[in-house]
This record gives sequence, C-alpha cells and structure tokens, in this order.
Amino acid sequence: EKMAARMFDLGARNKSLEDQLAYSEGKVAALHKSSAELAQQKREVEAMLAAEKEAQQESCDLIEKIQDAAEAEIGKLKREILQLRAAKYRQDIEDTSTDVNIALLSEPAK
Repeated sequence: EKMAARMFDLGARNKSLEDQLAYSEGKVAALHKSSAELAQQKREVEAMLAAEKEAQQESCDLIEKIQDAAEAEIGKLKREILQLRAAKYRQDIEDTSTDVNIALLSEPAK
C-alpha cells in the first residue's frame, strides 16, 4: 500500500512536471513567434528608413542640380546685361558724337 501511495505521488508529480514542461514549451514557442515577428518588423522598418534616406538623398541631389542650373542662368543673364549695357553705352556715345558733329556742322563758318 505504501508503494502504491508512493507510485501515485510520483505519478502525480510526473504529471505536474509534464504539465509545467508543456506550459514552458508553449511559452517558448510563443516567444519564438514574437521574436520572429519583431525581427520581421525590424526588417520592414529598416527598409522604410533606407527608402526614406534614399528619397532624401535624391531630393538633395535634385535641389543641388536646380541650384546649379539657377546659378548658371544667373551668370548668363548677368553677361547678357553687361553686353546690353555696353551696347547702350556705345550707342549713347555714337548719339552724342553725332549730335556734336551736327552742331559743329550747323555752326556758321567764321
């Protein structure tokens, strides 16, 4: 009888340990699943960050190209303004010179 009681206790204890093992294995499986999900989320976030960084770099490159083009256009316009001013200055000199010649020619000879 003692042996039967002892075997019953051992059986109950074994069942309890098996239940605890099954519970622990379930927790481990759930943790593995959570870990895999978190790893996937991390990869997705890293991919989004990389895409965002690439988009920012493309924006910076585009802005730099626009600035370069604007500076080139400004330089072109400045040269054109200088040419127009020089042409205007030459025309003013020619007009003044012509006016002086006309005035000299229209003066009565002495």
